[in-house]
Amino acid sequence: MKNYLNKYIDDFSNLIISSKEISDNLLAVKDALVSASMKGNKTIIAGNGGSAAIASHVAVYLTKNAKIRCINFNESDLITCFANDYG
Repeated sequence: MKNYLNKYIDDFSNLIISSKEISDNLLAVKDALVSASMKGNKTIIAGNGGSAAIASHVAVYLTKNAKIRCINFNESDLITCFANDYG
């Protein structure tokens, strides 16, 4: 069990180590989202299971903090609306 935990911690640590590539990729995503928003487009984020909660949080953060219009299909109101419209 100790070996498993040590490997897990090592693997996780490698994922969160800052690098120029990660920073460049995050800035490219930010630029794409801002560009889409400035053109009047909205960002749609989806997730399944636990990722659905993350998608919901990201949509709120982008909309409230970054002023980028963002929606997700994890909200029961939207799912019901689409089911009734196309059901």
